[in-house]
Amino acid sequence: MPKTNSPGKNMAYISTSLNKEILAIIDKRAEKIGLTRGGYLRKILVQWYENGCPAVNELDQLVIQSKSHYSSTQTENNTSLKVAEDSE
Repeated sequence: MPKTNSPGKNMAYISTSLNKEILAIIDKRAEKIGLTRGGYLRKILVQWYENGCPAVNELDQLVIQSKSHYSSTQTENNTSLKVAEDSE
């Protein structure tokens, strides 16, 4: 069955649930700058990406360090990993 309302090539939908208090804050800020909730969240995530995907907390930093160690170990062993890509 074909997808409807596709987000476009190299794009994907994400979905999450948040506390209503947090959503109210997001909605107020989005409205003030003329964006939808999704548009506002998209801008935040794109900015995070453009800033090099910095860790958001100590646990995230540990994951990044662990992954970095894993990647360098894989490179040293001359092993490559295949990443799943969008087929479009």
